[in-house]
Amino acid sequence: MVYPVNEAFRREVRDRALQVARRLTVERGWQQVRFVEVADAVGVSRPTMYSEFGNKAGLGEALVLAETEEFLSGLIAALADHRTDLAEAAKAALRYTMLAASQNPLLHGVLTNAGDRDLLRLLTSKSGPVLPIAVAVLTGWFGEHFPDMPEPLFGELIEALVRLTLSHLIQPTHDLPETLASLERITDLALRSVPARD
Repeated sequence: MVYPVNEAFRREVRDRALQVARRLTVERGWQQVRFVEVADAVGVSRPTMYSEFGNKAGLGEALVLAETEEFLSGLIAALADHRTDLAEAAKAALRYTMLAASQNPLLHGVLTNAGDRDLLRLLTSKSGPVLPIAVAVLTGWFGEHFPDMPEPLFGELIEALVRLTLSHLIQPTHDLPETLASLERITDLALRSVPARD
């Protein structure tokens, strides 16, 4: 898609500002990030930044939304090779979530509401909590590809598995490989207990 010059410039400013804000947040914490230093790093004036984000809170909200969207896009991509295998699709989703969060401290904070207290303030009412968004995305994907699974039981199972995965991110009791193996065993057991829709 070709954008008009003004729109292309706005998108470039937005993308670069989010990259800078993300890097600084991971390095120092959100409270230490200054709106003006993001503008300076991007090479634009403060009025340009204010026009795009409104203020620092708007920049933070955009950062959380971008991180959430990237996570959900990656999650759906991880499911793409498992459209006909329910158990493998479920395990691919939990593997992607655990690995992505272990490698990305900002995503970990967004998913778990744990960590940097200032980072948590980015989770405003407009951006919305990530848990119900993730549950809705997964329920929609699994409902489309596995229509024989009964509702509402299957939706409840998806939410339970999402919550279980997040609980291991918030308070891990084992290393990552052991945690993944445990979650995969639980997923297999849970899915075997769900009857197909009549």
